[in-house]
Amino acid sequence: MKKLLVLLTALCLSMSAILFVMGCNSTKKHDHVAATEWQTSETQHWHECTFEGCKEKLDLADHTYDQEVAKDEYKKSDATDTVPATYYKSCVCGVKGTETFTVGDAKGHTYPAEVEASAWTWTEAEKGYTATLTLNCVNGDDTKVLTATVVLSDDEDKTYPANCKREGLNTYVATAELNGNTYTAEKGVVLAVNPEAHNLKHFDLEAATCFKAGHKAYEYCASCKKYFEKDSENKLTETTLEALAIAKLEHDFENGTHHDAVASTCLVAGNVAYNECKNNCGTLAVKENDVWAEKTLEEVTLEKVDHNYNIDEDAFHCTVCGDQRTFVKGVPQIIIPAAEKGDFTMKFSVSMNVASVDQAKWAFIAKVGVLQAENANWTIYGEGHIFASAGWNTHNGTAPYYFRSAKDVTVPDCKSLTSEYTITRTGKFYTFYILTTYVNAEGVQTVVPSLSAGSPSSDAESLVLAATTLRDVTPTISNYSFSNTAYDLLGEVTANDLGLDGTVVNVTEATDGTPSQESNYVGEAGLDLGYIPVGGKLELEFNNKRTTAGDNNWQNYVMYLYNADANATLVGGSGTHNGTGNPTNALLRERGNNGETWKKGVHTHNGMSAANGIFCYNPGGANYNNPMENSTVSITIYRVSKDVVYTYTTLKGENLNMVGSSLLYLPEFVEGGVNKLGVALSSRGATLTIASAKLYVASNHTHAYGEEIAQVAATCVKTGVKAHYVCADCGLTFVKEGENYVYTSAKNLVIAKAAHNWGEWESVDATSHKRTCQNTEYCDATETAAHVKGDNDLCEVCGYDMSCKHATIELKAGKAATCTENGVEEYYECADCHKLFSDEAGKNVITAPVVIKALGHKYDDPSDPFKCTRCQVDGRELVLNEKADIVSQLKGDFILTYKAISDGDSKNHWDQFNNRFKMVSDYEKLVRSDDVDIVSCTTLFNTYNAPGRLLSRSTYQANGFYQGKVNVTVTIYRFGNYVSIEVNSTRFDETTKFNKGSANETETEKGVTAHMKCVLPVTILANVEVVAQGTYLKLYDFNLTQNVSTATELAETPVTIEKPATSVDGDSFAEMPDGKEQASFEALLGVGQSITVELSSKRNTATTIDNNWQNYFAYIYAANGENTHVAQNNLIARERGNSYDVWLNKGATYCHNTNGNGGVIEAMSVCVNNPKGAAYNEQMNNASVVLTVNRATADTVYYSVIISTSSYNMYSVFKLNVASAYGEAVEKVGVAIMTREADVTVTSAKLYTPVTEA
Repeated sequence: MKKLLVLLTALCLSMSAILFVMGCNSTKKHDHVAATEWQTSETQHWHECTFEGCKEKLDLADHTYDQEVAKDEYKKSDATDTVPATYYKSCVCGVKGTETFTVGDAKGHTYPAEVEASAWTWTEAEKGYTATLTLNCVNGDDTKVLTATVVLSDDEDKTYPANCKREGLNTYVATAELNGNTYTAEKGVVLAVNPEAHNLKHFDLEAATCFKAGHKAYEYCASCKKYFEKDSENKLTETTLEALAIAKLEHDFENGTHHDAVASTCLVAGNVAYNECKNNCGTLAVKENDVWAEKTLEEVTLEKVDHNYNIDEDAFHCTVCGDQRTFVKGVPQIIIPAAEKGDFTMKFSVSMNVASVDQAKWAFIAKVGVLQAENANWTIYGEGHIFASAGWNTHNGTAPYYFRSAKDVTVPDCKSLTSEYTITRTGKFYTFYILTTYVNAEGVQTVVPSLSAGSPSSDAESLVLAATTLRDVTPTISNYSFSNTAYDLLGEVTANDLGLDGTVVNVTEATDGTPSQESNYVGEAGLDLGYIPVGGKLELEFNNKRTTAGDNNWQNYVMYLYNADANATLVGGSGTHNGTGNPTNALLRERGNNGETWKKGVHTHNGMSAANGIFCYNPGGANYNNPMENSTVSITIYRVSKDVVYTYTTLKGENLNMVGSSLLYLPEFVEGGVNKLGVALSSRGATLTIASAKLYVASNHTHAYGEEIAQVAATCVKTGVKAHYVCADCGLTFVKEGENYVYTSAKNLVIAKAAHNWGEWESVDATSHKRTCQNTEYCDATETAAHVKGDNDLCEVCGYDMSCKHATIELKAGKAATCTENGVEEYYECADCHKLFSDEAGKNVITAPVVIKALGHKYDDPSDPFKCTRCQVDGRELVLNEKADIVSQLKGDFILTYKAISDGDSKNHWDQFNNRFKMVSDYEKLVRSDDVDIVSCTTLFNTYNAPGRLLSRSTYQANGFYQGKVNVTVTIYRFGNYVSIEVNSTRFDETTKFNKGSANETETEKGVTAHMKCVLPVTILANVEVVAQGTYLKLYDFNLTQNVSTATELAETPVTIEKPATSVDGDSFAEMPDGKEQASFEALLGVGQSITVELSSKRNTATTIDNNWQNYFAYIYAANGENTHVAQNNLIARERGNSYDVWLNKGATYCHNTNGNGGVIEAMSVCVNNPKGAAYNEQMNNASVVLTVNRATADTVYYSVIISTSSYNMYSVFKLNVASAYGEAVEKVGVAIMTREADVTVTSAKLYTPVTEA
C-alpha cells in the first residue's frame, strides 16, 4: 500500500513538470486557415494564415497573366470606329499584366442626319442641273460623296414659266439617301420675261340675235389685257372690242315660219294662226291690221273643250278621246247628279302604284252629298274609300248621317293595289262596298274589305256623286258598269208565315237574370221572317209597347240577322239560332236601336267590328224609356250583294225620333260567306204588333228554281221538310201550286219532329231510373230521372225500395270558433245516406251542424287598441265608417303615432281614412248634440275642402296624393288647445300611382305629407278616433309628454271691458280704437305662441242697432317697436260677434269681410250656424265666447271663435297673413278685446309658450 502511494506521488510530480515546460514555449502547434484576400509581391502572390502569430505563407506561387477581366481598372482604350475596346490581362490575384485582349465590336462610321447648304455641289447640265452631297464621318476620318436625284418642283409657287408681263422661275429639288437618312436641297433659277408668251383665253363667235348684239371669235390675254384675232395659220393680230362687235338683228315675222289656226278638242288644245320670227329667236306674232303684234305661246293657244262623259257607258272616261278623268289632290270630280238616276248600282275598279300602304289610305274616295261650293266643302251623306278608320257623324234623329268602317291594313313593302268599288242607291240610302287587293314587291296579295253607308235628309235633287284623291297618286279606272235597279214585291209575310197571329209577346224571363235571355225565343214566342235574297230587301214595321220599367234598350224588340246555312229552319239543330247564351250562328242583334255583332262566334258590343259597323242615336234614360212605352219601329234590310248587308232602322215615339244603321261584310263573320241570310224578331220586355212585313227581290232578278227537293219525313230525332224548290241565285224557297211557283218562308216548310216511342221505366241505381226510345233503328235516346219516393219508401215510378237502414253512423268532430271564423258543434253522419244526426243512435235528424258564431276581434288593451287580445293579431281592419278609439278621455298633453295601410283616391273621400277629435263631457253642447267632429285630417285628398260641422280648423297642407294602396304614418301632437296632425303617405308597391294637384306637385323622397294645424275650443282632451273604410291599422304608440308648453294666466280675475267714449248710435266706426284707454284687455304674441280667451257678452237690449255691431270686438294688430297698443295705424283685422273685417297698409285701407282683402285672409268656416237678424240679437243678450289666436309662423296667424247661446252654437275659423296685410314684418302680434254696446267680461285668458329643449 505504501509503495502504491509513493508511485502515485511521483507520477503527479512528473505531470506537473511537463505542463510547466509547455506553458513557457511561444510556438504552439495549430492547423493553418488561409485568409480570403491575396497578398502580392512583384513576382509572387500568397494567402496569409489567420492564426495569431503564424507567419506561414499559404498557396505561394509566381504571377501568371492568363485572366481576361473586362473591368475599367484593366481597360487600356475605348472602342473607335475601327477598333473594339481593349483591356490588359491579369493574374488570378488581381495584378495587371502587359498583354491585352479586345471586347465587342468597333463603332463603325457615323454620318450627320442634317447638313449645311455648303455640303451640296450643283452643276448646270444640258437639261437643268445635277447635284452631289459630301458627308464626313462624325467619329472618324471617312468621307462619302453621294450623287443626288434632281427633279423640277411641281409646286406652282416655285416653278412657273415667264410670260409677256413677268419673269419665270424653275426650282430644282435634289434628294439623296444614306443609312436611312434622307437629304434634300433646292436651287431656284429665274427665267427672263417672254414678250411672246401670252396667257390667252379663247372666245367663240357669238352671232347677233333679235335681243342682243354678237361678236367675232377672239383671244384675250389675261396678263397684258390685250385682244387678238387669230388667222388660219394661228398668227395673232392685236385688235379692240369695238372692232370685234356684231350689231343686234331686227325681228322678221313676214319671212318666218307660219302656223295655221287649229281647233281645240277635249284631248288637245288648239291655236290661232301665227308666225315665228325668221331669226329663230322664239318670238311669236299675229298679224293684226297688217301689223305684226308679238304674242306669247299662251296667248295664241286655245283652251281645251270639256270631256264628254256618259254615265251609262263610263263616268270616268271621255267618249270622244277615251281619256280618263284627271284627279287633282283634294278637288272633287263630279261623276253624276246622284238623284237624277234613281236607284242604281255602279261598279268600277281603281288601280294604282304606291310607295307604301300608307300612301294608299285616302288615295281614292267616292262621296255622296251636297257640294257647297265648287271644289270646296261638302255636306257628306256617304263616302267610301280604300281605307279609313271607323267613324261617323252625329245624328239627332232628323239630320243626315253617314258612317264608315274599315280594317287596318299592314302590308310591308306594298307596291300596288286594285280596289273593286260597288256603289248602290236604294231609295234614300247609299252604300259603298270596296274590296281592295294589296300586292307587295314579291307579288303576295292581301285582300281587305271596306264598307260605309249614308242617308241624306236634304233635298235629293241637289245630291251629287263625286270622286277625289287626298294623295299624290294617279289612279287608273277600269271595269266600269252602271245599271238602274228596281224592286218587285215578292209578297207580304202573312200570319201563317209568322206562325202566330201577328203579335210577338215577351219571352219567358230567364231565372238567372242574364242579359242575353231574349235569345231563347225559338219555339216560344219568336218570329221567323225567313231569308233575304241576294239583291233583295225586307221592309218591316211594327208597334213596340214596353211592358217593364227596366232602363234603356234592353226592354224592347230584338231583331236578329243569322246564318241559316246549317238548316232551313230556326227550330232545332246546333247550327240554327236557338238555345241560351250567345247564339251559335247569330251575326247581328239590334235591340231598341242599339247593336251588337257576333264575329265567328265572338260577341262585340256596339261600336265598330273590323269592316262591319253599327251606329245608332239614342238619347238614353227617361228621354228614351218614356217614348218607348208606345213607339213605331221601321226596319229595312238590304242585301246589297251576297257578301254585303245594310240595315236602316227608324224608331219614333212621342218626342223621340231615332235612326240606327249597320253595314256588314259577311265573310268577316262566317268564313266563306253566308248563302242563307235569316231574319228573326223577338222581344224581352215589350209586346210587338206587326203592322207590315214585305219581302222584295230585284226587278231584274230571274229565279232559277231547278229540280224539286223531295219531302223528308219527320222522325223523333229530327224535323222533316216539305217538298219545295230553292232559287240557286237568291236562296229563297218556293212551293209549286199548279203551274205557279209560290214563295213561302223556310219555317212553313218544317215538319215538326214526331214524339219518342218510350219503353217502360227501369231502375238504374239507388238514386235514378231510365227509359229508352223503342225506335231503335234510328234513335238511341234515353231519358233518366231521379226516383220519386212515395209514402212507403218505394219509388212511385219504378217501384225501387228507397229506404236507408243507417247501418254505419260516424261521429264528426266539431270546430271551435275563432275571432274571424264560425265554429260547429260535434255531430253524427250516416255513411250510406249522409243524413246528419245530433245523437249516436241516429234518432234526431238535423239539417246541418249547430253553428258557433265567430267571436270577433277583441280590442280592449288601452296600451294598443289595434292588437286583438284574443288571437294576438297585430293589426285592425276597419270596414266602412267603422270607428276605432285610440285615446279615450285622457287629460294631458301627448304625442301619438301609428301606422296604417289604406286606399288612396283622387276624390275628397273622408270615409277612406280620417283622424278626428270628438268632444266629450259638458262641452258637447258647443258643437251640437249629435256625433260631430271638431278636428279632422285625411291623407286621401289634395285640396282644401273642409267637411261640414268642423270647428276651429285652421290649416291644411298637402303635396299631391296617391291612387292605389298606400302606407300611412300618423303623428298626432297636442299641447293645451293646440293640435297638430301629420299624415305621411308612401307607395304600398309599384302599382300605386302618384298624382299631382296641389301647391307642391313633386313627389318627395319621403312620400306625401298632409298636415293639419288647429286649436280646440276647450282645454280638456276629447276622444281621438280613427274612422276609415278598408284601412288596416298597426304599430300603435302613445306617450304623455310634459313641458311641451307653459301656460300663463293673463286674467287671473275677471276683466270688465269698458265701452268707448266715442260711441254714438248709428256711427258704424264708433268703436274704432285710438289708444290704450280704449282697450281694456290686450296681449302680445311671439312666434309659436297662442292665446285662448273665454268671455261673456251681454247686448244692450235698449239699442236698436241690428246684428253683430252691439257685441264684443276682438282686434288683431301689429305691435312694432314702442307701438305696443291697439291704434288706428296698426290695425290688421277685427272679429266681432262672428263676423270679420280687414285693414290693409297699416290700417289705411278698410275691407269688409273678404271683399278686396288682397288674399291676406283665407276664410275656412265663417259665420256657421249664425241665425242673423232678430234671432241673433235675442240670443246675443247672454252669450259665452271662446276665441283662440295662434301665431304659427312669423307671418301666419290662425283665428277661431265659438259663440254659445241658449239655442245656437256659432263659430268662425280663418287664416291671416299679417305681413301682407300690415305691409312689413310684424314683431309682435297684438290681441285686444273691446266693445261698443254690450257688457263684456273676460273670464279667462291663457298664453301658451312652447318649451325649447336644452
